[in-house]
Amino acid sequence: MNAPVAVLLLISLLAAPALCLAQDAGDSADANLSQEEWRQRVNEARRRSDDFVANARNRKGEPFSDSDRKKEAIERATRDPTLRQGDIVATDRGFEMFVGSSESRQPGDFVPLPGSK
Repeated sequence: MNAPVAVLLLISLLAAPALCLAQDAGDSADANLSQEEWRQRVNEARRRSDDFVANARNRKGEPFSDSDRKKEAIERATRDPTLRQGDIVATDRGFEMFVGSSESRQPGDFVPLPGSK
């Protein structure tokens, strides 16, 4: 190990307060739990997790249509403040080049690149 690195490591370890190096078990509310209370908490957390997963699986979001995705990709590009003329963006229609101005952007400011998609 490099000597300056070793010295820096030693200084940082010595400068760290003792409370940062070890956790004080007396400060934790969980330290005084009985084994049965701890098991009850774990089982309750498992039940909440299972409920969340079951609800997430049953919930069906409305899928976006292809036209919605295409429209969103172009709208996102038109809101991009860093977009400059000649920049290429990826959309569901393939790669498109921005040919508009940086002041005002319209969906028609994008032209498809030949051979993309």
